[in-house]
Amino acid sequence: MIILQDKTIKIEHFDVLPSTNDYALSLQTDRKTVILADTQTNGKGRIGRTFFSPDKSGLYLSFLFFPRLSWEKCQYYTPAAAVCAARTIEKISGKKTVIKWVNDILVDQKKVCGILTEAKTDSGLLSKVVVGVGINLFPPKNGFPPEIAQKADSLFEKEIPEIREKIASSFIDEFCTFLQEPESCLPDYQSRLGFIGKTAFIHEKAATILGVDDRCRLLVRYENGMEEAVDSGEVSIKELY
Repeated sequence: MIILQDKTIKIEHFDVLPSTNDYALSLQTDRKTVILADTQTNGKGRIGRTFFSPDKSGLYLSFLFFPRLSWEKCQYYTPAAAVCAARTIEKISGKKTVIKWVNDILVDQKKVCGILTEAKTDSGLLSKVVVGVGINLFPPKNGFPPEIAQKADSLFEKEIPEIREKIASSFIDEFCTFLQEPESCLPDYQSRLGFIGKTAFIHEKAATILGVDDRCRLLVRYENGMEEAVDSGEVSIKELY
């Protein structure tokens, strides 16, 4: 059973959904709602990718809320969710986490969690935000697909009763503390950011990772000495894989 500190949050649980984020965005409600599915048939990742969501081997959760903040603040919800996921994973599993900018949580250099934030606006304000979180809890029955088998891992070696509910409760309780001031996550996010000083490829150009700025943009320095704040796109870190 999922027990949340905020008793006004509604919880909906499904055996199967195409995407918990899509379902949450489709809801006609003004109540904060948590959507969970044992399986996603079309789990969503960043940049149009899919998120592997096999039957009962992970936590697939979307949190719908209504912050009524400016559009600019939406950029902080993904790093806030990353901080909350990292805190939760460390607290419950005891394993050390690293954040790979902007939305991946790694344990022992392998991805165990991904985050996707989507939003709708009304008159320049965020009217509806969904934060989707996928955490690989247990090894999939048939293993990870070949294209991610070397990059992904599960948090636990075997299924643990009620661990999914425990992690979901912890994550949502943590995240609720950032709802109105998501930018307050930045000090914790910066302290957890991995691969500082490592070589990354930004738009196919080699660059050194310096950190993140106060807008959570990735700060990099290219080989010619030019520095840039990157706020979108894919970052490939040379030493990671």
